[in-house]
Amino acid sequence: MLDLDSEHGPEVFETSSIESIEDLPSNEVISNLKTEDLIQITAEGFDAAATRNRLQKYAILDENTDFSGSINAKTLGNSGITVVQWAETKAQKLARLKKEIEGLEAENDAEQAELDTYLSSLQSMIQSAGTEGYYYQRIKQSLSEIDEVVENQIENQIGEISDANEPAQELKKLSTTSKPTSESLDRKSEFSAICALEARLARIEAAIGTPNTDPTVEHNFRTHLNEISRRVAVLSSPETSLEPVSQAVAHLNKELELLVANRRKVELHLGDRPQATTQANSTPFEARIDRIFSKLPDIETSSRILPALMTRLRTLHEVNSSLATSVGVTESIDKTLGLLLRELEDWLKNLESINGALDASEARFAANAKVVDEKIRAMENRMRKLIQNYKTDPE
Repeated sequence: MLDLDSEHGPEVFETSSIESIEDLPSNEVISNLKTEDLIQITAEGFDAAATRNRLQKYAILDENTDFSGSINAKTLGNSGITVVQWAETKAQKLARLKKEIEGLEAENDAEQAELDTYLSSLQSMIQSAGTEGYYYQRIKQSLSEIDEVVENQIENQIGEISDANEPAQELKKLSTTSKPTSESLDRKSEFSAICALEARLARIEAAIGTPNTDPTVEHNFRTHLNEISRRVAVLSSPETSLEPVSQAVAHLNKELELLVANRRKVELHLGDRPQATTQANSTPFEARIDRIFSKLPDIETSSRILPALMTRLRTLHEVNSSLATSVGVTESIDKTLGLLLRELEDWLKNLESINGALDASEARFAANAKVVDEKIRAMENRMRKLIQNYKTDPE
């Protein structure tokens, strides 16, 4: 057996660049730490609110985790992330409770201010006593507008009547002297003036007549005027000029003269025989001509006053139409007042329901305020106890 002698050189020991494993924390120390593995967050079924609520009280401990990538880190062999859960201190609890109480007080103050605003506005609306009430002012404004319309109508009618006839002057005097000095009598005086105008108009129509009046039953000024107008129209119509009439009258005059001459001859021939009346031999046309000639003086007299009568009738017609308009306006005013009354009734019902709701809200608010006060007192007692405990045992 061959013995080989080998020279042994110096021993070389390879050392690791990492620190000794003795410097690493033991498993017992690691197991005692409160750790939580990193939550695997996936896009599927991710809820940001739930995740925030879960992680908002946790913080990563930089003492047991190193993200620098250095191989010299003491926690190189650790896996996962070491986190710690924040515990709310007494001071933080007190600050949070104080902030919540201030928020509740601010909400109560805002609600109370809004409720006070509503109550003040409702009280101003439902205040109906005296001249400062809401309904009084609104009704007063409506009545003043109605009075303006009625006064303008009456003034326009009086202005039209004043230049037409003397009774209209009396109406104007009556309407101007009957103006009330008090606002509470405005409506009564104006309606009385309208009734007086209607009564006078009825008397004038009864004396003059209306287009619907039967001339065979009622004989008034209009009947005679219509008859005279018809006769004047017959004489002054362009279709029946006076030249043919004058020719016919001349022819009739010649025939009448011839008839008179023949009658005289017959009378001389007959002598003492009784004479027959000429009216028996007169024709209807001659009788009509006689009636026309007998009415000529009346026609001449009527022709002088006819223009004034026609003007007065036109004025009365305008007055009648204006009064009809006034009646229509009065009816519309009555309808408006009725509508306003119904609206006021609806408002009263709504106000009653609002009052009931406010009473119920006030009762609920009082109950809630009582509960909140009790909770606040209990919270204050707890806070006092916590403060006392904190002072006695700060640790």
